[in-house]
Amino acid sequence: PAQATIPIAGERSFRVSFSSAVPGHYSGRLVAMLTHPHAISKPNGGKTDRHPNLELQLSADTIVPELQVSEREKLKFKVSPVHPKEHSSYTRSLTLRNAT
Repeated sequence: PAQATIPIAGERSFRVSFSSAVPGHYSGRLVAMLTHPHAISKPNGGKTDRHPNLELQLSADTIVPELQVSEREKLKFKVSPVHPKEHSSYTRSLTLRNAT
């Protein structure tokens, strides 16, 4: 979620994905805006229930997956063997064409 409120003593996890059809460098930032359950004294005077923001800088380099084949047009691959070999999803054929 873009924004979430977490209850006192609760926890939350976030998953960040960098996904693009164009390879390159991407960056993002997660910011946690925190409050205390009650007002506390600040070092420079005054009281507040706000905590300084916690920031996490994220970056990633993405690549575009590429599969090259020579003369073959059909490629067989096996999926995770959750089902027995007789099951229809055990082996699949994928038709590929060379860009020529």
